[in-house]
Amino acid sequence: MRSDSMILGMGTDLVSFDVFREAVTSESHSGILLSVFTDGERSDAQAGPVPEWERLAARFAAKEACVKALRSALAMRASPVAEPQLAEIEVVRFASGAPVLELHGQAKAIADLLGVTQTWVSLSHDKEYAMATVILEGEPGKVQS
Repeated sequence: MRSDSMILGMGTDLVSFDVFREAVTSESHSGILLSVFTDGERSDAQAGPVPEWERLAARFAAKEACVKALRSALAMRASPVAEPQLAEIEVVRFASGAPVLELHGQAKAIADLLGVTQTWVSLSHDKEYAMATVILEGEPGKVQS
């Protein structure tokens, strides 16, 4: 973190693999994969030895953690702002394989309003759960009122 930057918001989310798998495979929620995840996220989740739904669960946790981080940063503001859609928060990878968030639409508009200059995301998988933590970093002088 740069010396002129500060943490503007932080969020964490935990997703049960069993609950997530049931939700995305049930008929009543069959559209969740298309409405929440980008083509790139679905494609990336199919690569590698980890089951696709476990990778998607981790990305879902990252999206939820990002919304929580944005909410915590917005809590300091007096004016209400519309919440972002989960599909506007995309988990992509650096060439090294490390995850990074790309914000679009309302999520990007909120981040810009808050003065966010960097997002940090950490994903973790276990036997039963996926967890993600998101930190929003920004420059105090860039925060818009």
